[in-house]
Amino acid sequence: MKLLFIHGAGNRKEVWDDLKAFLPRGIDVYALDLPGHGESLEKGRSSIEDYAEWVERYIKENSLEGVVVAGHSMGGAIAITLLSKNMPHILGGVLISTGCKLRVNPKILDGLRENYIKAVREIAPWTVSKKAEKSVLDKVIEIFSSCDPRVAYNDFLACDKFDGRDYARNIRIPVSILVGKDDVMTPVRLSEELKELIPSSQLKVIEGAGHMLQLEKPKELATSIMDFVRGL
Repeated sequence: MKLLFIHGAGNRKEVWDDLKAFLPRGIDVYALDLPGHGESLEKGRSSIEDYAEWVERYIKENSLEGVVVAGHSMGGAIAITLLSKNMPHILGGVLISTGCKLRVNPKILDGLRENYIKAVREIAPWTVSKKAEKSVLDKVIEIFSSCDPRVAYNDFLACDKFDGRDYARNIRIPVSILVGKDDVMTPVRLSEELKELIPSSQLKVIEGAGHMLQLEKPKELATSIMDFVRGL
């Protein structure tokens, strides 16, 4: 069994490190830096579909079989797009803190373009539950701050333009939908909409967590993912 993790807008693969520590041995884990992010030397992409195309190419070039694709936020939108192709080597999907439409407040887009670091510090508290430790918030700020501002801005713009409802309706493989109860960035109602649109899907709401589930509740998220994977 292989798990392929796709991070969200303005993030990098290290966002999954805490969660990976709670995954059992014997699971092959692939955490990607999307183009323009982390250690990637490629240019960032301008649409969710372009990112999905890149991930599909990564899977094929690395001959990955028996894959479960897990995506967070923008990464979830990428996963929805990819899963809609119902490729035989992808066994299932995990959609974390995401939705079919990821509209972004124009003020956020303006802030990211005009003063990126200031905008990151203002947005970061919205990404975690009020119950989250300060160390979690600090990690969110560090991860977002390390991204090229132009890449992050284009990520959020790509999210704003995305409409994955037709993609979701076309998914025929099993999907687990996971969301934090306190998520204000991609509220529970977006996950409920996904549950309605994707025929073979299940939804779990995780208490005491906001948008950054993998940092706020890594053990609970890892357990939920493995419960789903074992049922495939």
